[in-house]
Amino acid sequence: MTRGDNKLKAQVRALQQLYDLPYAEALRRVQTPRHWQLTPDVEALFAGHGIRGIDLSAPQADLRFWLDCVRTPTGACEICGGPVDARDEPAAIAFEISSYDPDANPRTNVLGTHLRHPACGPSEVRWMIAAILPGDPSEFELCDPDDPDQDDPASADGELYAHPLLTRELDGAVGEWFTGPEPVLCLEARIVNPADGAPGWLSLLGDSWREEDLGDLEETVGTCTWSVRIVTGFPLATGKTNLLFVREDTDEDGEATGHVYRAARDLPTAWLDAARAATRVLVVCGPLPVHDEEPEPWNPADGQTSIETMLREGRALAAYVPIVVEEYQEWPPDQAA
Repeated sequence: MTRGDNKLKAQVRALQQLYDLPYAEALRRVQTPRHWQLTPDVEALFAGHGIRGIDLSAPQADLRFWLDCVRTPTGACEICGGPVDARDEPAAIAFEISSYDPDANPRTNVLGTHLRHPACGPSEVRWMIAAILPGDPSEFELCDPDDPDQDDPASADGELYAHPLLTRELDGAVGEWFTGPEPVLCLEARIVNPADGAPGWLSLLGDSWREEDLGDLEETVGTCTWSVRIVTGFPLATGKTNLLFVREDTDEDGEATGHVYRAARDLPTAWLDAARAATRVLVVCGPLPVHDEEPEPWNPADGQTSIETMLREGRALAAYVPIVVEEYQEWPPDQAA
């Protein structure tokens, strides 16, 4: 048996397993030639350039195999509208691939493909912004760990509102721990469903924050695994914006293992400047109930209740965490870099 025979059998088997095709149909697809005219950027894509979050050794990740054996070889040219049939004549193809971002889109995907006559346009790769992030607030869900029915535990829906502030904007209400225009990121939690029982759910949320080593600062220096990443100048159809991520932790590849907060939103220029100059940011989370009482509404910028008082009374938890501010960069990096 030749190496070519082994490859053919492997491709037929992959088609059968992945796409539930009969053997005869899978064999026909593998043996039917395709006359693709591919450009260097498409060949680089097939070799894995720019691809993230996908096991390239898996058969379903083999884009050349997908193009030759899975993708319909016939269709209309995206430029002139005329018929294209890669089985009978040379054909070009344009790939639309989602651009990578470690927080907004950690897995690149094929968003679409378009056939072309080579005379109308060459094959190409178009990297697309596919990240769809909500604006402020960021939503979260809580489940009751003590509910006897853990297959369908009681749950609550909540919202986190981010308030980027500088200590100098708080009119001296931050107390003795702070000096200079330090960046502060306050996360204000609200329970939106169910309408009642908010103190209990906020207490549960506070317990989860304590497990993440948030506290009153004196107990939590350097132990919280959270971090803040900001991407400025992120392009959207409506214009450029900022992406704000509060990560639960970061793996060895620099990607988040989970998010506390993620949103596309405007950020004050002065706060961004302070954040760029800083290596850490104070994240303050609240309000939390005391003695199971309904917490009072919390506006971190009103200067009426100091952050220090909130922390000392147990109505808020905080930690200093790393922060990085990055300018948006197009993906993928230049192949020659």
